[in-house]
Parts: sequence; C-alpha cells; structure tokens
Amino acid sequence: MTDTANAATAAQTEYILATTLPDEVMRETRDDATEFGLEAPDEITGQLISTLAAVGSASKSSGAVLITPAAGVVGLYALRGLGERQTVTCIDPEAEHQTHAKEAFRSAGFSPSRARLLPSRPLDVLGRLAGGSYHLVYVDVSPLDLPAALEAAVPLLTVGGSIMVVNSLLDGTIADSTRRDRDTAGAREADELALSLENMVVSRLPLGGGVTLLTRGA
Repeated sequence: MTDTANAATAAQTEYILATTLPDEVMRETRDDATEFGLEAPDEITGQLISTLAAVGSASKSSGAVLITPAAGVVGLYALRGLGERQTVTCIDPEAEHQTHAKEAFRSAGFSPSRARLLPSRPLDVLGRLAGGSYHLVYVDVSPLDLPAALEAAVPLLTVGGSIMVVNSLLDGTIADSTRRDRDTAGAREADELALSLENMVVSRLPLGGGVTLLTRGA
C-alpha cells in the first residue's frame, strides 16, 4: 500500500471516529474489556457487526451467536442491529466475562431476555444450537481453534446469513511464508477452509487483524 493510500485510509478512519456519536455505555464496556486484557473490535469493525445484525432483523432468524471473550462490546454492537424479538447467544468459558456483558446490556437498556449467556467452551456447545437459525455468527477464537470453530459455525446459518471471523489474517503475518508456527498454520488452514466451502460468498477485509466474512447463498 502506498503512502498516499495509507494517508487516505487514516483520514477516513479519523473522520468516521470524529463523527460517530459518543456512547458512554460502550466506552465503559470497552474500559472493562481492556481491564480484563480482552481484545475488542474497534469502532469501525463494530459498525460492521451492527450492519450484519441489521441485515436479518426482519427475518425469522433467532438472531446472532457471539463466540468471543469480549461479549459485552460485541453484544452491544449486535443488539443495535437485531430486531426486537431477536437475541444474542454469547459463548465463552469465563463466567465473569459474561457477567460484565449482562451488566452492559442492562445499562444500555436491553431486556435480560435479549441475551442468552453460555459459560462453556465454544466447541462443546455449538453443535447443540439449532441449525439454520442464526443470521450472524461472530467468531473470535484462538487461531488453533479457528478451523474447528468455523466448521461448527457453518450449519447454524440461515440463507443469507454471515459468519464474521475476526483476526483471521493475523495482522498480515498469514502471508509471511517464513512463518510456520502453530498459530499461523491454524489461520492458514481456516482461510483455506473458508475458500473451499460450497455455496458461500467469502470476503476478506483489512479491518483490525483481518476480517473474513462468509455469507451463505440460497
């Protein structure tokens, strides 16, 4: 990327952030995530979460599945876009993270019934969720677990639904042919899997550490 392109991207990012309305609940939830050492999506990535959630807001979808330690931040973005009868299902083995997420949702004015919190390992519970029932599945797991998590997420999607995988490109190190560590190998395996899936439209975006979107066709 040229210096001109870098400058243009920086200017656009600065403008987006400067013109985004302040949200005190989101700020506090981000602060909590930082205190716990959790990596949460930035504002631009968060707006994409809200948009993907809104895409199916008028459908019969159950809502969104959020596989992430930063359920508070991600959940707030998702709930902004979901329909009033749709819910977020948050999956993370750390119950304390989910307790903070629950408090964040309440502070933002969302009913407790809008969130289902599952303090479990993702691969232990994904297979128990209803297939074809969710129009958004957000995946934030270690690169080693990414291929298995992606495989488990695919059956959950409605037609037109999307899987959003964050940090999928490991800040670009996935492209470094000299990197042969297990994390990079896991990310490459997941990337190859995403591109090989039938009836999926795949987009890879340079947001955060890399975002991969997989949208199920009809």
